[in-house]
Amino acid sequence: MSDDEAWKKIYSCTPPWFKVPKTFKELVESRDADFNQIVKDETDNGKIEYYRQNGLPEPFFCAFATADGSFKLLGDGNHRFLDCLYLIHEEKKDFNSDIQNTALDVIYLQNFNQVLLPNNIWRNK
Repeated sequence: MSDDEAWKKIYSCTPPWFKVPKTFKELVESRDADFNQIVKDETDNGKIEYYRQNGLPEPFFCAFATADGSFKLLGDGNHRFLDCLYLIHEEKKDFNSDIQNTALDVIYLQNFNQVLLPNNIWRNK
């Protein structure tokens, strides 16, 4: 899928970073300690500034999903997406041209729990 549809779909994906899984939508809405920590890390390593200056030159993402699509783990582009979300929501940066070029490949797995082992990612799940 591509353009706005892909960008919006990524909001429902989950990054594999936190002890309790949260979608990007939940992270942006909550702006909680997890969100703030990742933004701090990304600011400290220069990535926020990179996207502030360059936009999103690689708007391509890949997610892994359960067979029914009820759970999607963003496999490639986690940091890029959050960095851009931060700039869009906190600094009102215009990423419209990048969003129009967004592509999301979703790989639906019959045996998601065997391939990605969510209990190894989220031990509390």
